[in-house]
Amino acid sequence: MASNVTRRRFPPAAASRPEAPGGPLHSIRSRFTAAAAAHLQDPRPVKVGARYWPVQLQGDAAQDLHPRIQDALLEWTANSSFVRQGGLDHLEELRLAANSLISLPDTIGLLSNLKVLNVSSNRLRALPDSISKCRSLVELDVSYNGLIYLPTNIGYEMVNLQKLWVHMNKLRSLPSSVCEMTSLYLLDAHFNELCGLPSAFGKLSSLEILNLGSNFSDLKELPASFGDLLNLRELDLSNNQIHALPDTFGRLDKLEKLNLEQNPLVMPPMDIVNKGVDTVKEYMSKRWLDILLEEEQRRIAAEIPQASSTPKAWLARSVSWVTDVSGSLVGYLSGNEKSEKDAYLDQQF
Repeated sequence: MASNVTRRRFPPAAASRPEAPGGPLHSIRSRFTAAAAAHLQDPRPVKVGARYWPVQLQGDAAQDLHPRIQDALLEWTANSSFVRQGGLDHLEELRLAANSLISLPDTIGLLSNLKVLNVSSNRLRALPDSISKCRSLVELDVSYNGLIYLPTNIGYEMVNLQKLWVHMNKLRSLPSSVCEMTSLYLLDAHFNELCGLPSAFGKLSSLEILNLGSNFSDLKELPASFGDLLNLRELDLSNNQIHALPDTFGRLDKLEKLNLEQNPLVMPPMDIVNKGVDTVKEYMSKRWLDILLEEEQRRIAAEIPQASSTPKAWLARSVSWVTDVSGSLVGYLSGNEKSEKDAYLDQQF
């Protein structure tokens, strides 16, 4: 059955042998491959059924074909049996940038082996919920569209996603399920309308590059869990309305690049910000230590009955505790080997 469908969709010349990688598919005339007749720029092949075909439908080379691409894409995927029997369930890369697409079909979720999907620079206002079923996706680029929201469950099933580009859209928020993308290495969400981040954002333990710049008057604060992004190396928060970095910011020990331009920051002060990322980290680390000490002092005061506690005894206990915790915390922040006394600090951090 699969071979019959393939012969119907591909002319005999194309079905008999695969086109050379990187070459244009001028001999293909069926509606199934109308968009694929564009000049191909990516030499890497994509598996379609039992054969490999390079598929990249983007840029000026496809400009004269884009009025037909929407119809072609709908025809390819609207029929679930054709997706399976025609071999599209083996598709690994699909690049449809700059083709004036206004929607994606629900059956795109049947592309279970898809690893790279690029639908940037189109006219999409929403993504189908079924895109979450593309569990093999490693890279997803939906930038330069008109997206207002992302599918609610997108993060629960895309656990293999490493790079996500959603910049230049109209997103007001990110769904909380994004926090489950534990393989995510890069997230670019600049130039949206984000009002904030999910409270559990710090669960993105693999995140190394984060761009939240140019959300302008909408982005005013970061969640407390932001300090849990311990692998973060590059952070862009420019052109927002952030007044204070979270108290846990000093924990971002691996941070190498930081852009805080065009924010009304008061914490840390601008004179600290102007000295660079290392000074900011040091300042916020000391602030975090002070907060921990104050919290512990309040806890000790609450636990000791007022009648049986003298100022002298309380002061002695506090000084002893501050000495122990200060040494442990300095070692913790500097990355030295932890002692048994760090158990409490691990809980606090």
